[in-house]
Amino acid sequence: MIEYFYRESLTKSQEKNQSFKTGSWICVTDPSDKEITSLAEEFDLELGHLQDALDPFEVPRLELEDNAAYFFVRAPVKSKQGMETQPFLIVLGEQFLLTICQESLPILEKFINGNYKVYTTQKLDFIAQLISAISASYSRNLMEISRQVRSIRVRLERIENGDIIKFVDFEQVLNDFISALIPMSGSLRGLLRSQSLNLQEEHHDLFEDLLLNNEQLIESAKANLKTIVNIRDAYSTIMSQDLNKIIKILTSLTIIVTVPTMISSFYGMNIDLPFQRSPLAFSGVVGVTLLSVGIFWFVFKKNRWL
Repeated sequence: MIEYFYRESLTKSQEKNQSFKTGSWICVTDPSDKEITSLAEEFDLELGHLQDALDPFEVPRLELEDNAAYFFVRAPVKSKQGMETQPFLIVLGEQFLLTICQESLPILEKFINGNYKVYTTQKLDFIAQLISAISASYSRNLMEISRQVRSIRVRLERIENGDIIKFVDFEQVLNDFISALIPMSGSLRGLLRSQSLNLQEEHHDLFEDLLLNNEQLIESAKANLKTIVNIRDAYSTIMSQDLNKIIKILTSLTIIVTVPTMISSFYGMNIDLPFQRSPLAFSGVVGVTLLSVGIFWFVFKKNRWL
């Protein structure tokens, strides 16, 4: 689907047009092969770059051509499989701004519905707002992950299997975020160094702020990832220690129980045994048994095996 939106500084609200108008924002969602080809031909764009925007594994990057700049990013979206990132292409042309995505993004809906005040004729400002909205989406998701990780960390000794599964999901999401944000920083640096875009000082400062914010998001994702790894390692250590304690206790109890079992088995034999005719035989056997149990109990307790 191809939609055309237009708004300049003197326009009160954003207009949705049926055809292209100079200075328009061309919003393309889930396009067909025919639509991609027609866009490439009409606006003299690289067909390969437009097709790359529909590749679910496309890596963020910046491509500078003679007549347009192609800014590939990945935006976080919620799907049936959970949180993931989706490729999103921003094309900066001389007379237009074009965006392409496979599925409708929540951030785009806000731009379409006019929740964000943007002027399509001010293309660099518009790009900055798009990137800022994507960064804000990353920030919200990272804060939510951080909140859930902290809630699990406070009950470290009572972590359940469901929490471990959550950690695995969080690690997958965070690695996906990092894989998207690091190349995005490289693209922003390339945009700042580009001579063909002729960035004014105000735009240069604006994109520098976006780069700094993106670097902070990377550090936040790495910090959350490190926290999850530390919690999981600590939980593994606690479980190992608890298991060692249980094994020590069971081993000690086994030894303690084995001694009276052996003594009673000796005196359970149907043969002549020492002191078997003595009236104190039973008391002596019980006394020796209790004494041996007490000695082993004292030794194990002293060595903190019990």
